[in-house]
Amino acid sequence: MPPKIRVIYFLPCFGIGGTERVVLDLCRNVSRDRFDIEVCTMVGGLFADQVIASGVPVHLLAPPATKQRSLPAKVANYYKMLSSLRSIIGRDGPTVLHTHHYGPLMQAFLIRKLTSQKFGWLHTEHSWTDVRNAYALRLYSLFNPMKSADLISGVADKVTSYMKEVSGIIPDHAVTVLNGIETVRFHPEDREIKRRELGFGPDDLLVGTVGMLRPEKNQQLAVRAFALIASEFPKLHFIVCGEGVCRPELECLAAELGIAERVHFLGYRMDAHEIMAAFDIYCLPSVYEGLPLSILEAWAARKPVVATEVIGNVDIVHHEANGLLVPLNDEQMMADALKRLVLDPALGRRLADSGHRVVMDGYDVKHMVNHYEQLYEKIAC
Repeated sequence: MPPKIRVIYFLPCFGIGGTERVVLDLCRNVSRDRFDIEVCTMVGGLFADQVIASGVPVHLLAPPATKQRSLPAKVANYYKMLSSLRSIIGRDGPTVLHTHHYGPLMQAFLIRKLTSQKFGWLHTEHSWTDVRNAYALRLYSLFNPMKSADLISGVADKVTSYMKEVSGIIPDHAVTVLNGIETVRFHPEDREIKRRELGFGPDDLLVGTVGMLRPEKNQQLAVRAFALIASEFPKLHFIVCGEGVCRPELECLAAELGIAERVHFLGYRMDAHEIMAAFDIYCLPSVYEGLPLSILEAWAARKPVVATEVIGNVDIVHHEANGLLVPLNDEQMMADALKRLVLDPALGRRLADSGHRVVMDGYDVKHMVNHYEQLYEKIAC
């Protein structure tokens, strides 16, 4: 039998976000008969415990230098991280380094250029805006590190196309690997149990959103839209599952709008898949997305979706067919869409069932895993 291929996933941190969930699902589902899996990250986080629980080792590199440290100290710290990564990659057997986002991309590029170390290299980007912002950096545009990877992949066709345009890579070296999710985890068998745990009764209506509380996720739009209809539906509540820099602003906004008691901030939750099942309606107000995992998760849990009409969302949500799309930052249109679903449960069920078919047909984790496994076998060295 051929030797197992060693696959090392390298991502910037292990907070709670889409990239972390993709890597966790890969760790849980990639064949252990053909691959040995490890994870490398610069900063730890809650998801690291989930990876370790799945039997996968996690390597934590030296943390990045703070802004207060001198330039020589920052350089020394970065060199330490490179040395740690090089040691982790090692030389024994066929190896693939699978990097995600800008920081890991640059470190893999430097190791490939400055050493004779042999490894296959697949780089994945999760959003076209990450590529756009990275290419604005002088260091990035000077070296064009994507051209050094054996293969690059985007999580949606638009992400892959954008990488081709800005990096000038050979077309055959760029592929799309659609995100997938463990659909079985979002089946709503425990819906009522989770609702009781959260303090809600069977008559309450829950509109929810899941994700990092960052500017690009734009949760303030959903809060403002909810405020427009809250007085019409006393049993309606808005659930915000996630954490981030925008939380204080969002809490202040809810208080200013007089709906603080109806907007519930749950923070980081490792049971987000169970909370998703407790929702009645899912709302994604983002400014942009790559391939939005949370929409796939809502569909897996058979929830109707209201989302902004932006890149990423429009690639999978088709208005009136499997969800409702509203213009970006139009709080009245979002409020109207939410109100439609509250007043017309039959419409919600139809949209949710249609979305469920979409995710089961093309976005189950097995499809993603099979595609990545084929790429690993292609470039391993």
